[in-house]
Amino acid sequence: MYAYLLCILVVIFFAGNILVGRAVNDLPPFTITFFRYVIAFVVLFPLGYRSAQKHHKQFISYWRSR
Repeated sequence: MYAYLLCILVVIFFAGNILVGRAVNDLPPFTITFFRYVIAFVVLFPLGYRSAQKHHKQFISYWRSR
């Protein structure tokens, strides 16, 4: 069931990408790139932050040993 859900999400993302691409056709490329990076940061930051908090002591010991 999980695999089917992921397949449906892939189709939705690709279809949404085409629709968004046509909608932002009038914007300059730097603006589009900026918003893509902002959205990626907002989505990925919680995952990276949670992992960094979990392995905080390991990061500190690595940087002190250098």
